[in-house]
Amino acid sequence: MKKLLLILILTISFVNIQAQGWWSLLSTVNIQDGLVHGYNFDESSGDAIDFVGSSDATVVSCTRQQSTVTNLDYAYDFDGSNDEVQTNFNTAFDDFTIAAWIYVDVIDGGATNRIISKPPGASSYIDFYILNGGYLSFAHKFTTTTGVWRTTNSTISTGSWIHVAVSYNSGATTNNPIIYVNGVSQSLTEITTPVGTGSTDLSDYVIGSYTNSFNGKITQCLFWEIIVDSAVPLALYKNGDGFNSDNWYTN
Repeated sequence: MKKLLLILILTISFVNIQAQGWWSLLSTVNIQDGLVHGYNFDESSGDAIDFVGSSDATVVSCTRQQSTVTNLDYAYDFDGSNDEVQTNFNTAFDDFTIAAWIYVDVIDGGATNRIISKPPGASSYIDFYILNGGYLSFAHKFTTTTGVWRTTNSTISTGSWIHVAVSYNSGATTNNPIIYVNGVSQSLTEITTPVGTGSTDLSDYVIGSYTNSFNGKITQCLFWEIIVDSAVPLALYKNGDGFNSDNWYTN
């Protein structure tokens, strides 16, 4: 009986230490640093509210559904055909980070599931998407040749919520993006080496994209004008199940 009680005490102590360690990490991560736009998709109707900036987005055909991600009540369901959320901002940053929660219903054999792009379509200047086989991919247009990268391993599967993020600096062709899946930086394979200088475009960012559209659900899309610290994607994943706009730590 004493042995059982000791094991129980040690177990509870270990759990408490883990919890304290995790909340200590959260308390030192400034999610808001460099954050310029954010969409939680928790409005009951109308536009998708930008809870960070002032660029509310137009919802096209998407169906609003209950989300099972903790602290994120709702998501938009994209049918893989003509659904999208059209943001009203078009700033092209040299340094940037994009993040979202995704739930993939179908990974189309011949198409790409576009998560976020600018503008949507074959000539996207920025493209964050899923290739056949479950490879999370990123492309950035350059004046001569577009740079294209994907995760070396298949990282995206259907039927569960996954947190994804990408950080990139387009200032040099030698720079590689950093792609995160559930808070963990992934090894990358360069499909096409960029050539020239990073291109800019005045088209608005689009979530879901009507060209090679996303098939599944998306919530909490965030945009930073910096390359965030690696602790940020991890915090977003760990705490949200977790994170919402009401409990940020700020300096």
